[in-house]
Amino acid sequence: MSSVFFQYIETSTPRLDKDPYFWQINDATRDYIVKNGFDQNMNCDFTNSKRQYDTQSRYFSKRLLERKLHNGETKTREWIIYSESTGKIYCGPCLAFCGGTQFGSREGFDDWKNSIRIEQHENSDSHKNSLLSLIMRENIVGTINEKLTESLHIEIKYWKQVLRRVISVIKKLSSRGLPFRGHTEKFGSVHSENYIMSLELLVEYDPFLAEYISRYGNPSSGRTSYLSSLICNEFIELMAEEILQVIFKEARESKYFSIIVDSTPDLSHIDQLTLILRYVKPDGSPIERFIKFLPNVGHKGTEIANAILLNLNKVNIDIKNCRGQSYDNASNMSGIYNGVQAKIRDICPYSEYIPCSAHSLNLVGICAAEICKESCTFFNIFQELHNLFSLSTYRWQILQDQCEAHKKREDYVNESRSTTQRKTIKILSVTRWSARHDSCESLLELWEPIQESLEVIKNDPSQKPLVKCQAKGIQIKLERLETAILSIFWEFVLQRINAVSKRLQNDSIDIFLVVNLYDSLIQFVTEIRNDKSFDNFEKKALLISKTKNCSGERSFSTLKRIKNYLRTSITQERLNSLALLNIENEILEGINFNNLIQRFAETKCKRKTFM
Repeated sequence: MSSVFFQYIETSTPRLDKDPYFWQINDATRDYIVKNGFDQNMNCDFTNSKRQYDTQSRYFSKRLLERKLHNGETKTREWIIYSESTGKIYCGPCLAFCGGTQFGSREGFDDWKNSIRIEQHENSDSHKNSLLSLIMRENIVGTINEKLTESLHIEIKYWKQVLRRVISVIKKLSSRGLPFRGHTEKFGSVHSENYIMSLELLVEYDPFLAEYISRYGNPSSGRTSYLSSLICNEFIELMAEEILQVIFKEARESKYFSIIVDSTPDLSHIDQLTLILRYVKPDGSPIERFIKFLPNVGHKGTEIANAILLNLNKVNIDIKNCRGQSYDNASNMSGIYNGVQAKIRDICPYSEYIPCSAHSLNLVGICAAEICKESCTFFNIFQELHNLFSLSTYRWQILQDQCEAHKKREDYVNESRSTTQRKTIKILSVTRWSARHDSCESLLELWEPIQESLEVIKNDPSQKPLVKCQAKGIQIKLERLETAILSIFWEFVLQRINAVSKRLQNDSIDIFLVVNLYDSLIQFVTEIRNDKSFDNFEKKALLISKTKNCSGERSFSTLKRIKNYLRTSITQERLNSLALLNIENEILEGINFNNLIQRFAETKCKRKTFM
């Protein structure tokens, strides 16, 4: 069915003016009257109907609507319409079908002294002909409507099938954080975007979609296909709004909530403030929900607090129901006078500030390591190793060859084939200090292959003198007994700290478990200080030397995936929508297709009809 039909459906039925004097008499108006009738305007003030007869004034009266039959019954004259602008009455059927008397023209009737003429018009041939025309048009339009309705239902079903497939593709791509756009939007091109590629994949197994794309794929300008990037973006925004509605509904039902805020610069050098709500669901389980990124709100406590309050107020979340705040330990966030937590507590005294437990543990670890000069020197070795091997594929292959040779020797000695995947050199984590455990663990496991690789590079005549000098310097550092001891010590300590840190990042954790984890970690460190663990560290060293604000941080990981170096021009609205679909993918999977299509149709009325 052509788009012209849908345009006719949307535009051919006007809204009928309540005042008959302003009616535009045409077929569309007649069809409207046939389907919906008209308002007699009997609730109006009839002051405007005043007519002067010598010394007496007369007005229109509702009793003129009554018609007394010969058998004594009283009927209402439903054909009379009062015009508030002119103070006259008209005959609805005659006005619509061009009746020959003044009742059926803009002249109207207002001779209240000679109201007998109302009855005369009622019995006239012109009035009866107008009523007959109305009845006949009713029958014709009724038949047409039945056929149109049947055709319309078929058309609606067809387009809903298309949109369901489009939405499924958008859901999968957004929930995985994959990019949509590519070099081209053309079907059949190897340079097409992931969105088009996913539709092409479905075509191989979906005859319906294959037939649709053959007809509407790669459309000319102005032709509606619902496969364009514009429609895709609109669906992304609608789906994000659906998720937010679910989150806000849950938050209001829970009533009390906590706020989590953190910030980071993106690749466009825009400071992105992440806003997260934490509340308890009806089943008693705590949940943390990402709301949005707020760009460039400022770095002062007042500016950040105002941005939080403004955005919560926009979605009708009452800040007075806030019972907790969790930020990092920066002074603009945690300050007791001008920090964000102080500004929020000025409005809501019950919103207790609790520093991010994982972030606090991270700071403790960093401070503990930085006060020890030997530890700082030790961790610098990891960066030197990574730079030496990763900046050259040739040197990296040397390391891989030594690792493989070492693995074969171990398998031969143990008379077994190891199935575990061998580790590789890891760069130090900048944000999560506890994640340095992986680096220490890799260094210990690859201690011999690294030493052998450094020896090969140091004696390789094809290497530049600077590279050979770097390899020799790192080798000397690794051969020191202190380095071996620190490797074993930090691997042992960081293993426990990393395990605690991961527990602290769990969304369902509560303050009681946080305290217990802190206590157990303090006890662990105390026991290391007081027992003979360091003797064991030295023995192991001799053997090898012989040869939370966690939800916010997770949202930043999503930010880096979505707004990467290829997508730095992405708009803030699209960034927030894609981030929401990716982070809250659990809610995304529960979105109702029909509700989304209905909402899309209401938001953007185009040439196709879905409702």
